[in-house]
Amino acid sequence: MTASLSMPDVADGSHEHFTRFGFIRFTQLFSATDIARLRDICDGLFAQQSADEQFVTNLLVAAPELAPILLSLPLGRALADLLGDDFVCLDEFVLHRGFYARWHKDTSSPENRGFDFFWDPTFSVIQVAVYLQDNGGPGKGGGLDVVPGSHVLEDYAAAAARKRAAMEAAPTPSLMARALSKATRFLEPIRRLDLPGLRADPLERMTGNRQSIMSRAGDVVAFNLRTMHRATPGGSDPNAPHKLAIFFTAGPKNRSTYAYSEWLKAYRDGPVTPPASWVELRARIGKDDATPGST
Repeated sequence: MTASLSMPDVADGSHEHFTRFGFIRFTQLFSATDIARLRDICDGLFAQQSADEQFVTNLLVAAPELAPILLSLPLGRALADLLGDDFVCLDEFVLHRGFYARWHKDTSSPENRGFDFFWDPTFSVIQVAVYLQDNGGPGKGGGLDVVPGSHVLEDYAAAAARKRAAMEAAPTPSLMARALSKATRFLEPIRRLDLPGLRADPLERMTGNRQSIMSRAGDVVAFNLRTMHRATPGGSDPNAPHKLAIFFTAGPKNRSTYAYSEWLKAYRDGPVTPPASWVELRARIGKDDATPGST
């Protein structure tokens, strides 16, 4: 099912689009030469790994030659326009190869642990994705699918998972649980008709308005961590290049961004890099810029 909302998916001033729909595409921030070089470096990293390895973490340490390409002024300017000149990057850069995540929100994990800092009005932490190939849509996936506007909606899937866990943890089924089970069995034949409003599966309700972002190699996609998303399904086009993508998180320099950073430090396995500005990251590779918007 395609999205029912009429909207562009290309950044054209961007902030209003991002605020309304929870995602944005910045077009052609990297040249064809940049993308070819990035792919060569990334392929070289995986050549040192087992054939089934899909991730390289701490990417700028693993391949410092990536940094002068990836930490570009055009990308810094685009993120500064969206997040403010003093935005910070929150976590390490990570490389994915051939990985196709299913539908989820990046805030589901803290929500399931009882946190709600991501509903703070100041929260605008984003996932930044640099896809190193075109996205051809479902079956030819090299990019991202999103549910426009889902960043302002409840995470139905996470809520349903918590309810199931609570019911399963109960020593004996409650009267309400037994009633819900009977009601579900009664409604199942109706649900299968797939009539609007009768979809019992929270994930189906949440992803019915999905949209593939038709990004091209050289584009950058950014989305609010509360946005429901998945990797665009792939695998049906034997001529498509193998999928490579680089991810990192960034946010405005404010309390809710640092709350997310503290969450990462408390609950993520392994070390978490301290927040750093784009200027600081570029200074580490010998680039002396006053602001991300410097020329």
